[in-house]
Amino acid sequence: IQQQRPSPSRDILWVKAGDLTIINIYRPPGEPINHTTTTLLDYQPPEGTLIAGDLNARHPSWEPGSSSRNRGDDIAEWAEGYNLEFIGEAGAPTHTHGHTLDLTFSNIPFAEAYISAHLHPGADHQAIIIIIPINKSQEQWCQSSHPIVSDSALLRLADLVQMGIPALPTLGDIPTPAEIDSLATQLVSLLSTAIQAVGKRRTNQGSRAPWWTEECSEAHRAVIEARRQQAQEPGLAVPPPILEEQKAFLTTVRKAKRAYWAAKVEEAGTNQNLYQILSWRKSGLAVKAPPLLVDGQAINNSYDKAQALRKAILERFDAADDLPGNPFTVPMVIRRLIPWQHTVSIEEVRQATLTKATTPGIDGITTKLLQSIWGLIATPVQKLFQACVQTGYFPRTFRKAEVVMIQKLGKTDFSKTGSWRPIALLSCLGKGLERLIAKRMAYLTILEGVASPQQVGALPGRAAVDLTTCLTHEIERALDLGLTATLVTMDVKGAFDSVLRNRLIIRLRQQGWPNSLLRLIFTFASSRTARVRLEDTTTEDFPLSCGLPQGSPLSPILFLLYIADILADNQRLRFGYADDIGLLETSPSLEENTTALSQEITQILNWGTDNKVAFEPAKCEAVHFSRKHKQRKDLPDIQARELTIKASTKPVRWLGVWFDKKLTFRHHVDTKVAAAKKVAQFLRHLSNTKGGLPAAAARLAVTACVLPTPLYGAETWYAGLKRPARNSSTNATSSSASNQIATISTRQKGLVKRVEKVITAAAWAILPVWQTTSTSSLLRDAGLPTAKVALEGVRLRFATRLQKVDQQHPLVPRLLQLGRQQTRLQRTAALLPKCPRPLLLQPQHLSGQDPTARQSKEEATKALQAWLKTVPDHHTIVYSDGSKAPNGATGFGFVIYRGSRRIAQGCGRLGIAEVFDGEAEGARAGLRRALLTSQGQPIHICIDNTSVIQGIRSNIPDSSQAAFLEIQAVARIYNIQTHWSPGHQGIKGNEEADILAKEGTTLPVPRGLLATLAGIKRLSQERKRHQYRKWWRQEAAPRYMQLGLKATLACPPELALPRAILHHPPSSPIRPWGLRTVSSTLQPYRSTAYLLLRGG
Repeated sequence: IQQQRPSPSRDILWVKAGDLTIINIYRPPGEPINHTTTTLLDYQPPEGTLIAGDLNARHPSWEPGSSSRNRGDDIAEWAEGYNLEFIGEAGAPTHTHGHTLDLTFSNIPFAEAYISAHLHPGADHQAIIIIIPINKSQEQWCQSSHPIVSDSALLRLADLVQMGIPALPTLGDIPTPAEIDSLATQLVSLLSTAIQAVGKRRTNQGSRAPWWTEECSEAHRAVIEARRQQAQEPGLAVPPPILEEQKAFLTTVRKAKRAYWAAKVEEAGTNQNLYQILSWRKSGLAVKAPPLLVDGQAINNSYDKAQALRKAILERFDAADDLPGNPFTVPMVIRRLIPWQHTVSIEEVRQATLTKATTPGIDGITTKLLQSIWGLIATPVQKLFQACVQTGYFPRTFRKAEVVMIQKLGKTDFSKTGSWRPIALLSCLGKGLERLIAKRMAYLTILEGVASPQQVGALPGRAAVDLTTCLTHEIERALDLGLTATLVTMDVKGAFDSVLRNRLIIRLRQQGWPNSLLRLIFTFASSRTARVRLEDTTTEDFPLSCGLPQGSPLSPILFLLYIADILADNQRLRFGYADDIGLLETSPSLEENTTALSQEITQILNWGTDNKVAFEPAKCEAVHFSRKHKQRKDLPDIQARELTIKASTKPVRWLGVWFDKKLTFRHHVDTKVAAAKKVAQFLRHLSNTKGGLPAAAARLAVTACVLPTPLYGAETWYAGLKRPARNSSTNATSSSASNQIATISTRQKGLVKRVEKVITAAAWAILPVWQTTSTSSLLRDAGLPTAKVALEGVRLRFATRLQKVDQQHPLVPRLLQLGRQQTRLQRTAALLPKCPRPLLLQPQHLSGQDPTARQSKEEATKALQAWLKTVPDHHTIVYSDGSKAPNGATGFGFVIYRGSRRIAQGCGRLGIAEVFDGEAEGARAGLRRALLTSQGQPIHICIDNTSVIQGIRSNIPDSSQAAFLEIQAVARIYNIQTHWSPGHQGIKGNEEADILAKEGTTLPVPRGLLATLAGIKRLSQERKRHQYRKWWRQEAAPRYMQLGLKATLACPPELALPRAILHHPPSSPIRPWGLRTVSSTLQPYRSTAYLLLRGG
């Protein structure tokens, strides 16, 4: 380690440690001409440089939402020019006044920095830990207490389970709780015992380093032999000199490690391997958490920390505030009677248990193992779930949990108990039963109007971004009308942990849920036990007196219903998502807003006092929105009972979206862009021009992990680059032939440019190209959209979703609200044509609905033709088909046979629709015509589209929903049967229906006919692709256009090539610029010679 002095400044410390250059800098806040900053900007940092210190400068790159100050722009430009990345957490204040002044830059791959509150030095600056990876072991080996069952052992597992199935207890006609417990316990015991028999348990002895090779062993043996000979030499110096064999051994180990990890990266061809590599980014330090501070005492032992967290988190609430007695006998007025289905099908059980893989509970039974033996256990599990639903009982064995304490995201001081979150690991079988109940309750909550439409979370078709969009819409409308708006956010203290069982049951009884379900929920919340796992220790089991388990599929919907009354009093301007509550008030002045909100909050606090629901005062925030300059200065606070909520001058975060007082969303975009940039930088460090992550895998990682971050909440904040002027009708020139509406800027071009930088950085991680490559060719070759195309794509997708959501959705009534001008929500909804709004229907779980019966098209054709010969002459057979012409016109046709005689035919035209819609409408039209002459005899509908048959037989799709509903309604009255008639297999009726469907595409569109949902989905996708192609025609270099290279948003096939070939195609001379022709090498990927273009 050597200290260097390239500058005489006493405010900069330069240290050289091996290949690393570490610079600590301090710029005094009162320095008049910024000598320190000038010295830094004149420095040319080499590879392996870390720069950290108090620069007293601001810039949106490290403090989103702030303006540049103290040469922040110069520092950001200098850092970007030398590939120095900001490795700290953007927006995290490092000073007591709330600004990010202590900055950390580095060009060392995978270096990171974060604030450590428990190391606070006592000054006005935070302590920052910087991690520099040196020979970093990038894979975290996780010890598991459960046996691991390999794929080769699955057959043996199935044999053991099959032998144990006959010994399972049977249930009576009216199962008792004891019988249910016996079946559940023995079923879990059978599976656990079989897993223990065939599985392999990991030991605590560690394992051989995965990168160790035979060369490492030989070099190690050489070192041992050299040391032995050195020890025998007389007069050996102390300490002994370093041997050449030691140097050779270290060199061999470094090469082996480098080769192993490089191979791991280059072999990341599957999603599983790619996910594993992406997890390296969050590996952090392999050290235990700091001591836990409880009541001023430091706890170091892992077991004692686990016990302390148990008491502080899981036992902070108890049943003392619960209502005494039997909650089923309390007299009350029931608001409604909610229907409940007591039968459970095997298909419903299968979908609830096997469709989602989760971490196993104490029994060690994983979803993958359940899938492998489902054919053996399906019937016992169905009988168990059926008994639970019918009797109203939740088995005891499913009430045991292992609670894992994990560190909360965004927290830095893990010496506090509040920085830890409990996650309950439950039995996968038990979670299947919970998921079945939760899904039913979620649909019924919407259909029966149990909760406020403004309360989402745990409900189908609802998302957090829906509430933030509703909130933005209301604020926009208020500001457009010259009003002001005030938002208050509140948080329920403890959330799931604070739920009291008897109060929950009483609330559910008031809402009208059936007694059998209430008994099941009562037992679900009773006599629960848990044990806490922290680091390398686990506590003993202990009882839980109250609360719902976090990690349970049933807990979210129960908690939603538990606090539903909070939002019931104001179903327009009260919003709720899980334990997050938002209150909005609009009026001519901020003072009126605060007065009204004070009353609203007081009412909520009073309800909380009466129902033993507390709120976190520290998490209550308020932000005012106003276009009146006088009201932006003196911002009134809100006083409700003993709670005082200060009006924030900074953006407020709610449901992942940052709301600023001017509703510009700059801080939100800056924050998301900074987070996405760190992931893009990580991916870029994994590769170079010669090797690393395969380009196709890198693109997959970018689309999955980088692009969603800056685009999060775009449905809420993105308004397009143009919007109609307020008086657009008068601004349109009368001489204009097209009478175009005048538009003005939305002032979001700067936000789009911020997002563009992230997408460009992500493209660098995909392609092995030079930094001078133009942005247009970079994005085209990576198959990535521009920021404008990506944001418009989100907008179009949201416009499609606005057509799909049900009538009870909180966004729907806001689409028709009138104002002086449309809000961004209403302008988004107008992007696409209207289609019939689908109804929210409860899922149907019917077994044996596969139309193909696992037959090939040839086998199914032979079977159908053989069946046709057996059909009685008085039966009616309808053949229907759909077709789509090259110009996009969609039609349908049908023919009707009775015996061998064709008795009717018809065709028709649809509007904006897909072939799927044509098939459905053809079946409906054919059925309508057949009913006129069938005289109550069976009708057979032969369809070549299996998705349409499934929609008729079971769950109705959203597109062409009316056609499916009509067919199912007729099938409940008449004998209607559907058959798969494979297309283009020479079936006479099918071919005739196909000809008629093609004829239908030539007919005019009926007047007033709306588009279908599938049609506008396709239209949305086509518009996005059109925007991308239009951008490419405008921005592509002339040489690209001469070659006829097109742009596509799909993964370019050439990205499957090794990175070295992508960088230097072997069939052409390597030149710094110009055209690279690749012929034979790329033949497997393109049928013609492929052209790669470097540079402009």
